[in-house]
Amino acid sequence: MKVCGDSTLASQTGRALPRDASTEREELVCQGVTLSDALLEFKNIGETSILMNCEGSEYAILDSIKSLPVKPFSIFFQTHTTDSNSFERLYKARAEISHFYLPIVCEDWAWDVWLRKDASPLSALEIERFNQKD
Repeated sequence: MKVCGDSTLASQTGRALPRDASTEREELVCQGVTLSDALLEFKNIGETSILMNCEGSEYAILDSIKSLPVKPFSIFFQTHTTDSNSFERLYKARAEISHFYLPIVCEDWAWDVWLRKDASPLSALEIERFNQKD
């Protein structure tokens, strides 16, 4: 992991540094863990919320959610640009998690908040109709 100003990144994400970012700062080695292994620490995954600010790793982590037998209650994640296909990666990730979650907040290159579908009192269609009443 390279730590340089506000451009921290793990090389595995493929995230490109801004042109003016200095890489003369610190380089750290840290052990990673998969999402499924991290969730083993929780007694009831279905009631657990995940909060992520992973500097570009969020796309791989979000992709791993679909294979979890029990999905976390909600997910909060910050999205990051990674390369010239950043919008494609972002929208593909959102499309994938939409099979299991409803979007509450989606702000490109900021924060997303998603609630598991079975935990929502309303369906996506009902939410849309409710919002159109205003």
